[in-house]
Amino acid sequence: FEGHCQDVFHGNSLWWDTREAGEGDGIVYYNSRHLDTFWKLDKRSKKVLWGLGRHGNMVCYDINGKQVEMPMSHAHAVVLIRPNEFLAFDNSNGQQKSHPSGASPSHIVLLEVDENAMTARLT
Repeated sequence: FEGHCQDVFHGNSLWWDTREAGEGDGIVYYNSRHLDTFWKLDKRSKKVLWGLGRHGNMVCYDINGKQVEMPMSHAHAVVLIRPNEFLAFDNSNGQQKSHPSGASPSHIVLLEVDENAMTARLT
């Protein structure tokens, strides 16, 4: 791959929440499509507070309550809608079966995060 740029992260969602204080300048939410992981970062301390997905530290559940490695696959447009609730466009890419039909079409998901329990759940 010499001479070619590889997009390892493919970061496609960045949300700076100034309402949540963190240690000073607010919280940043960042989604990496290629790593199938969504992170919460403290802007001032530069600490990763949690991550959900393939490289995260949260336990994740699909809409049926089954534990899964990734609640979404190759996601885009992750948006904070309320504290600890996020909407995302889940590309699925055939890597999961979280849709009620058992299929893996692209779809919108609602994620609820419980920071105390360190869990994330599709609803």
